[in-house]
Amino acid sequence: MSSKIKVGVIVGRFQLPSLHIGYKKLINEVLSLSDKTLILIGQSPVKFSENYPLPFNIIQNNIITEYLSDPEIYFNEILPDIEIYPIYDRPVEKDYDPWSSELDNFIDTKFNSNQYDVTLYGCKDCFINKYSGKHKSIILDILVEGISDINIRNEISKTPILSEDFNKGIIYCIKNQYPISYQCVDIAIIKESTEILLGRKKFQTKWRFPGGFVDPTDDSLESAAKRECLEECGDIELDDFQYISSQRIDDWRYRSETNKIMTSFYKCKFIYGRPIPNDDLEEVRWFKISDVDKTNLVNEHNKLWDKLVKSI
Repeated sequence: MSSKIKVGVIVGRFQLPSLHIGYKKLINEVLSLSDKTLILIGQSPVKFSENYPLPFNIIQNNIITEYLSDPEIYFNEILPDIEIYPIYDRPVEKDYDPWSSELDNFIDTKFNSNQYDVTLYGCKDCFINKYSGKHKSIILDILVEGISDINIRNEISKTPILSEDFNKGIIYCIKNQYPISYQCVDIAIIKESTEILLGRKKFQTKWRFPGGFVDPTDDSLESAAKRECLEECGDIELDDFQYISSQRIDDWRYRSETNKIMTSFYKCKFIYGRPIPNDDLEEVRWFKISDVDKTNLVNEHNKLWDKLVKSI
């Protein structure tokens, strides 16, 4: 009676321009332990993100396949039996059971027979610690200290390469991103229902509402609005932030771009303090609301002024 065919499964992101020594050790070890090897490359629905800068086809063709074509890793002068596929991230709530089940289902579509003996392999701190499926899993003691995918990507990001291929890569990445609507907030700071605080940027003559881009660390649009007010207008006390409306902003910087700016417009009450221009504002000034002529506002804030007037 013939023995079962040993199938080794590796799951990883491999989000590097070339495999580091840790990945090479892992692949070599699994190849030596298996008759067939299945490499599943983790993929995110987020396109060209900080953690997933490389798409599957580039990892497969330019990294994994190139490495596996190296004659030094042939066994008995025969190229190892390897299959490479993408596997996609899924939402995780309390546990990884749904992801583990999906992983098992994918493996079973390839090796759903009693003739196969499937084993999942990985390093310490890898996906195996979260795997709860039906197949055997083994952590190989091949961890290379001091090697981190994140650190390697961070170092790569610091130094551009002066080459045509590098420039083409930048263009490829930018052109293949999903279109983005950048979230901003603008705020009408009102004192005693009669005055409004407006700001002016350097090299501009027209006035604008304080505001700016929402940070990923902001807990809400309201907290982003308060932060922007303090950053641009100094240490002032504000209260009662109220949402007015939202709209796409015709910002001159993005007029010819695919990406655009979307702002959420708020009004709030000024409590006390002395407004001082900061950040990218050169001047802040109180105006009587009844005296404001919207033609003295930057064009992109004209519609916001109309919506403010209706709200008060």
